[in-house]
Amino acid sequence: MNLTSAIATIAIMMFAETQSLAADSVAQPAMTKRQVFIKTVSCMKQRMSMDRSISYNAAAKACKDQISRQSGDLASGTLVASEDLRKQ
Repeated sequence: MNLTSAIATIAIMMFAETQSLAADSVAQPAMTKRQVFIKTVSCMKQRMSMDRSISYNAAAKACKDQISRQSGDLASGTLVASEDLRKQ
């Protein structure tokens, strides 16, 4: 009886451990909305200071595209170095 209850307890603990590990691996967002906002604003500031002729809307679109590309690459496990904005 003691051996059976010990084995059952160990099996339950192992099952609970795998469930808790599985819960940790649920896809967390790569960046929070606040982080995306901060990255977008800093990208827009940099882009608009480098190119005075670019409009606010064009800078916003370009930065959003760049950030979504980077977060998509990071989500797939690819390491991305920061892009040089002058190339775009």
